[in-house]
Amino acid sequence: MRIKTRYLTFLFILVLVSSFTFGQEHERAVSVYKSLEYNTTAFNDLKHSWILNDPLIVRQIFNKFIINRALRIDGKNADAGEINARAKEIYDGKIFVEFRQRYYDSEIEQLRFFTEQVYSLDTTKRNYFFDVTEDHLVIKEILGNDLYNNLQKKGYSNIDITKEESYSYSGYNFDIYMSLFDPEFLVYTLNTTSRKKYLFSLKGKWGNNESIYPGWYSPDYFAGIGIQYVDSIVNSRPYSSYRGMIALGFGVRQPEFSFNQDIYGHRLYRSGSSVYISVGGRPLKYFMPELGKIDITLDGYFTPSKFSRNDYGIDYLTKFYSIRNYFGFSATYTDLTEVLNLGLLDAGLGVNIHDLNDYYLVPGEKDLKTTVSSGSIKTNIKIDASINKYSGWFVHNIGLQFNYNFNDAYSYLGMKYRFLLNNTFGFDIRFYKAIKWTTNGVPFYRWENYVTFSPLIRINY
Repeated sequence: MRIKTRYLTFLFILVLVSSFTFGQEHERAVSVYKSLEYNTTAFNDLKHSWILNDPLIVRQIFNKFIINRALRIDGKNADAGEINARAKEIYDGKIFVEFRQRYYDSEIEQLRFFTEQVYSLDTTKRNYFFDVTEDHLVIKEILGNDLYNNLQKKGYSNIDITKEESYSYSGYNFDIYMSLFDPEFLVYTLNTTSRKKYLFSLKGKWGNNESIYPGWYSPDYFAGIGIQYVDSIVNSRPYSSYRGMIALGFGVRQPEFSFNQDIYGHRLYRSGSSVYISVGGRPLKYFMPELGKIDITLDGYFTPSKFSRNDYGIDYLTKFYSIRNYFGFSATYTDLTEVLNLGLLDAGLGVNIHDLNDYYLVPGEKDLKTTVSSGSIKTNIKIDASINKYSGWFVHNIGLQFNYNFNDAYSYLGMKYRFLLNNTFGFDIRFYKAIKWTTNGVPFYRWENYVTFSPLIRINY
């Protein structure tokens, strides 16, 4: 018994000494490892940092951290209750991931989860969701080689106006959106020392969906410049943004394409050079914060000049219609709720007013001749709803719209569908069907059915 006791005592002392020795060796190994690492603290301001705001990839990163039990809060492993409590914001797309690369190579040396609402350029004031994860070896082990390499090379799709942080400023990737109806080419960004940004674009607009004069059927194509002010990016879309556009109208459906002496047809043409102005944003949040999701748009155009008969090149008596002035107001409540897995629901209401002019082209007369009813005012109301998905490989917008004309008692029921594959290639199709509430039907200058479509190409660079 005494031998066994001595043996156990000797074994205990041996283990104690070995543990102490191993601890010293471990500390020495850590010290050697750190001394071998190139300390680049002095170059932190030059290290490239960027922000990932794609909810799907953020979820993938979050899942990797859960599997590897790598989520920590105040230096301790986050328990299941803490993770579940914070997971909802991940699922709602409100959490973003910030990366920072080493100065002397492209390895990711820092990874942080944070919320956009409390984002600050001063990293000491940011409210990070979990503790920062450092060292590229640790990060690679958690994420796995495939995901790590994809993030390192930024091989994922740049979504919408994807924001990245470079040095101490935030910028926006340049964006080209090619469409027949509403093309846009981002040409310049004005950076400030905060998150607030100004984006300048060349923009186009063909058709007016508010009063059901969609592209193809609209006689004016507006081309001009646009400016957008963005406070932040949430869920891959501009948030608390304000926008404006001013453009000049160019004729795209003039008599030479469809005027015929024997066929009257649906003649809705331009009668002068028009100017289009549009402004929009979310000003109600300054009065009531809970109304911050309501987006308001005011737009309209006016025609200060008038063409003469000679501008049409017609030498016989004929007639056409023209809308010279238009004004519209709409309000959309965005992100009402998630609809299954299809996207976020928006709902809107609007009213628009435009004039309608009757013009005669009389041989031998220089000026356009009008009728007694020319210049009558038409008033329409609009109700619409749409489901929007802003991120992922399949981005889409599904919308329904109902319009009612008070003056002539007719309506249009419309469906709009737009999608982009990998946010790069897609299609835009719109269909409107007339509903007649009286025996008079729709006015002669209108069509009972409107169908338009356009291919979409988007380049983000």
